[in-house]
Amino acid sequence: MSDFKPMRVPGVELLWPRLDKLYRFDPTHKREDGGRGANVPATADEDRANWSVTMKLPEKRGKLLYEKCKEHFKARKPDDEFGDVWGYKESAGDELNMLFTVTLKAKTSKGKFNEAPAVTDELGEDIANKAIWSGSTADVYFKIYPAYNPSEKKEGISLMLDRVVVTNPVYGGDDYDDLDDTPSAAPAKGKVSDDYDDEIPF
Repeated sequence: MSDFKPMRVPGVELLWPRLDKLYRFDPTHKREDGGRGANVPATADEDRANWSVTMKLPEKRGKLLYEKCKEHFKARKPDDEFGDVWGYKESAGDELNMLFTVTLKAKTSKGKFNEAPAVTDELGEDIANKAIWSGSTADVYFKIYPAYNPSEKKEGISLMLDRVVVTNPVYGGDDYDDLDDTPSAAPAKGKVSDDYDDEIPF
């Protein structure tokens, strides 16, 4: 068994997708609200530059993904204590939503540059405008693998982004009201074939 387990989460709502270019977190960046710290555009040579997307999962689906991460960790590192799924947090609100951030670094620990993750439509065609907004829906493909978190000083699971198949993109300014119930004339959407056997169902 490989350390890298392919996973797929279909039909998931995206938050803060950063797929159009590389970004990095700058703790010194001054925000409009007066606070400091923000994700800013980056170059591949900059430390911690990455592409990323956060998946918003309801409690049932989120717990299933979390358990699959724990199971994979125990299968690969049976003698180590599981710390956490890195990039995971819970959202506040009346209902529990579990947020999982999936990233792909611009370059590996050995200095090799990674290619940007594919961002396509359901027919597998590249999306020209990858600057989609929160609220978009997509099938997210990624790999989970054991990783040490030096800040937490614990072992856990990281999620590495492979590709994103956007099923319902949202862009800034695209808030259109339908005139009536006439169906769209857009062509029927196809399905992308893949080898990702393990997925989080609805």
